[in-house]
Amino acid sequence: MDSVSTDPNAASFDSVVDDVFSRIALRYDLLCDLFSLGIHRIWKRRMARRIAASRWDNMLDVAAGTGDIALRVIRRLDGATTRSCVVSDICPAMLDVARRRAGRLASAVQFRVFDAHRLVEVPSASVDLYSMSFGMKICDLQKHLGDDALDMVA
Repeated sequence: MDSVSTDPNAASFDSVVDDVFSRIALRYDLLCDLFSLGIHRIWKRRMARRIAASRWDNMLDVAAGTGDIALRVIRRLDGATTRSCVVSDICPAMLDVARRRAGRLASAVQFRVFDAHRLVEVPSASVDLYSMSFGMKICDLQKHLGDDALDMVA
């Protein structure tokens, strides 16, 4: 008999046991295009525009995958800023793709391997803007956001 999952996330897996993102890192952006029929690009463009227009000095983009959001933000700022941006993901292969995609902008970004569930490397109050996009579908939302935020997501 099938059991009904009460997991509020779209996907459930253990990234330590199943390194799915390393296997698809080079094809991740293409897969996003296919699965969303390209609509994710519109969403990312809007999100980057909003973040770039916001007031912040230190941005942390977690579960960043290939860095699409943060790199779009940095491009919008066109290097004319002292803002700091950290692109993080649990998967080094995804960060390698992000670093290559950054090209000349790589010096404006720090690429760090962080687990979105345990950001012990990030000091409290050190980030003005915290961003997570598609990682929301695979993170343990209760663990990551807390019970109150889950009510807003549900």
